[in-house]
Amino acid sequence: MAKPFTSLQGDAAMTESLESFKRYIGRSETATDVVTGSAMAKLAATLGVEGPASAKGDPIPPGWHGAFFPASHGRDYTTKVEGLPGLVVQGTLVSQLLMEMCRGELPTRKMTYFGYQTVRQIYDTGPFTIAGAPAADGREAALWAAGADGKLAMTATAKFAQ
Repeated sequence: MAKPFTSLQGDAAMTESLESFKRYIGRSETATDVVTGSAMAKLAATLGVEGPASAKGDPIPPGWHGAFFPASHGRDYTTKVEGLPGLVVQGTLVSQLLMEMCRGELPTRKMTYFGYQTVRQIYDTGPFTIAGAPAADGREAALWAAGADGKLAMTATAKFAQ
């Protein structure tokens, strides 16, 4: 049996019903911005990644856009008006943390595919966990994130070159 990856803890938790998401049907938001080399370096340091793209026009690494362009209102609006327990931890950030954890645990493997599915939202109201385990044959890894209550919040699969 393959050794599981080390679990990591963050600050988020979740309990959510499908009904609460219905208020978002039909809504959209568009944002545009410029990401500086300094911001790229700070996120890379946060994720423990070396040498991110930092020149003007360089593409942002896969999954990083969610960290730079999150859709968020303040805590008061989120909790008092929308009635949510806290700010939503962006799913793209959680998926990026899973991807970077996998890369860190299997640094010699070239990742050729990464896919994820959000099961429920994670909020910034308590610790959350990211974890994973490589398949016995080493061709892929199963990854997941859970809220503070231990309930599954995201699943992911990483596949590697042969």
